Amino acid sequence: MFSVTLTLSFSNSLTSHYPITQTLASSFNKNLRSFLHNPAAPRLHCSPTAPATRDLLPIAERMATVKHKILVLSGKGGVGKSTFSAQLAYALAAMDYQVGLLDIDICGPSIPKMLGLEGQDIHQSNLGWSPVYVESNLGVMSIGFMLPNPDDAVIWRGPRKNGLIKQFLKDVYWGELDYLVVDAPPGTSDEHISIVQCLQETGIDGAIIVTTPQQVSLIDVRKEVSFCKKVGINVLGVVENMSGLCQPLRDVKFLKVSEQANKKMSLNGLCNA
Repeated sequence: MFSVTLTLSFSNSLTSHYPITQTLASSFNKNLRSFLHNPAAPRLHCSPTAPATRDLLPIAERMATVKHKILVLSGKGGVGKSTFSAQLAYALAAMDYQVGLLDIDICGPSIPKMLGLEGQDIHQSNLGWSPVYVESNLGVMSIGFMLPNPDDAVIWRGPRKNGLIKQFLKDVYWGELDYLVVDAPPGTSDEHISIVQCLQETGIDGAIIVTTPQQVSLIDVRKEVSFCKKVGINVLGVVENMSGLCQPLRDVKFLKVSEQANKKMSLNGLCNA
């Protein structure tokens, strides 16, 4: 009789919410013993492990100089999440705070374009990677600065995305920051789990969720709120974009044009009819 141990690696905060380890263990035991037709077949033990200390310690050292960390999230794409992140970073910088803007949308980085930083390069010093500064107190980091061609597709699986996010957190030298604004991609998958797992030990102030009024957006945004609850992130607020436009109109009248009036306007060259 022997046993096989399977170790699954999850975020500490996620493990308590998902009974996946016991489910997997039970399923594997049942299938394996059924396959072998032997009650004495090896049993499978699953145990979650904490994130690698070799990653968390240098991240904690970098983040020790950052006072506040804010995530900008949305379950839906195209709702103005990156636009809001850029505006929030600009607004905080205008209040004389030291601000960093981290773009972790690996497959669709928009921040360099929005801030007019296309074509900028990342420089490395003995302190680490230097952010690209749009203002003296506003630094930006994005994979968009690393692409030789802005039209190149980033075709990466989860582990490579996670690795780059960890490298951003470990290697970028922000200096003393009052606020770090993190612009995340839509959804609740690899990038979101990685950023929460890596930053939660150092303290995340909360998340701002961006949506539009349409039901198709609200359906996904509710999932994002659920994600925040499950991983223990405070929702600081919800921003509704594209909800309406208020524009004063003066001296405007809407009239039904009769055939006679239409002919008069044609004679006066006011219309082509």
